Amino acid sequence: MYVLPGPGLPVLVIGLAVLTTGLVMATAGHRS
Repeated sequence: MYVLPGPGLPVLVIGLAVLTTGLVMATAGHRS
């Protein structure tokens, strides 16, 4: 696992945010 000092970190954070948001919306959609 390596993190680039420049554009690597924001992309990683955005990717994690999109992943978590997708999981939350998926679980919420299935529950309701």
